[in-house]
Amino acid sequence: MNSRGFRIPVALILCAAIATVAQDAVSAQAGRQKKQPAIKQPRSRRGQKELPQLPELNKKILAFCETNAGKQVGSGECAALAEQALREAGAKPHHELTAPLADMTEEDYVWGQLLQPTDPVLPGDVLQFRNVELKFRFANGSTYTQSFAHHTAVVYLTHAPGVFTILQQNVGGPGKTEDQKRLVQPGRIDVRAMTRGTIWAYRPVPKQQP
Repeated sequence: MNSRGFRIPVALILCAAIATVAQDAVSAQAGRQKKQPAIKQPRSRRGQKELPQLPELNKKILAFCETNAGKQVGSGECAALAEQALREAGAKPHHELTAPLADMTEEDYVWGQLLQPTDPVLPGDVLQFRNVELKFRFANGSTYTQSFAHHTAVVYLTHAPGVFTILQQNVGGPGKTEDQKRLVQPGRIDVRAMTRGTIWAYRPVPKQQP
């Protein structure tokens, strides 16, 4: 990631919110009462620098997302999850924040302080995607692709730099109905496999800054 986000030159932004996701996490199902995992402090792999403690605002955002796992939040659009989570946590909403980069469009939602390359991405931070494609190739030669034209997700776990479990809604997948796509569900991304697009990572900020 450079100072402008996880970025590779891309074509014009697509407006439709489409995220076709091949994921190894178990999706939450509508109407199923399932105990969600407790909020975990971020950890790093052996030999990596330990991540800092979670800010209180991030903890509140995670708690909201956990509570709503397997449910539809608001309209079911991807940004509705982050928008309502930040509102409930007392964070400044995206429509009150100014784009930090000159080439951003109104579709590139801003969710707080833009993180720099040296900043760790923590659970409770928000990712904003523009025209992102991630391609993975397995040892047997098979491949799969994750595509996010215009998407918003909340980081749930940080596994390694650029490797996250995210919570999101309005995402596709084999066999999912339209209603199932709009439920809050987990996914896993690895930005090291990104072949095009931009991902910006944001640290939510309090609505009333001291």
